[in-house]
Amino acid sequence: HKIDQNKTLVLGAIYSPKTKVTGNLKKWEQRVSGSTSIESYDYYTTKDSVFEMPETIGLGISFSKKNKYTIGADIQYQGWGDAKFFNKKDSLSNSLKINLGGEFIPDATSNNGLKRIRYRAGAYYSDSYVNVKGNGYKEYGVTLGFGFPVYDRRSFINLSFDYTAIRPEASWMVDEQYLKLTVSYTFNELWFFKRKIQ
Repeated sequence: HKIDQNKTLVLGAIYSPKTKVTGNLKKWEQRVSGSTSIESYDYYTTKDSVFEMPETIGLGISFSKKNKYTIGADIQYQGWGDAKFFNKKDSLSNSLKINLGGEFIPDATSNNGLKRIRYRAGAYYSDSYVNVKGNGYKEYGVTLGFGFPVYDRRSFINLSFDYTAIRPEASWMVDEQYLKLTVSYTFNELWFFKRKIQ
């Protein structure tokens, strides 16, 4: 929805139904009779679902001012607890993920390269679908990024830092923390535009 000449509000939603996936199942058995070990193999194709991908629902919203700033948030739910594996529900939990983020440009038309840098920041939270003996994981993260314009002002070199902490609900489970560095290049050049007149 265009609010005025420079401001835009975007609302979005996604829905993905539960999907059944079929495939081949190989069964292996080993029997021990006295001192003799007997192995047997049974290979067949099942017509039933081997496992299911869960139902996914997502909602998002963003607000932006052209060449100045963008802020947004989204939420996603996945019903892993209702998904079946080999026609049985597994020890998985429903998961929920929330993301918040934004980008700010001091002055997109300035001749000063520092003022044209795109500053980005965000945060996210999710509870994992992994469930170990009734205990799950909570994941927290913060991100910080920069978009450095190259000389033509159309392409960017992007640099981002992502700190993530994965906290288990039980003290005997693995506690993880890590820092991720990402470098990428956004390539926006005129030869990608199709001209009507050559």
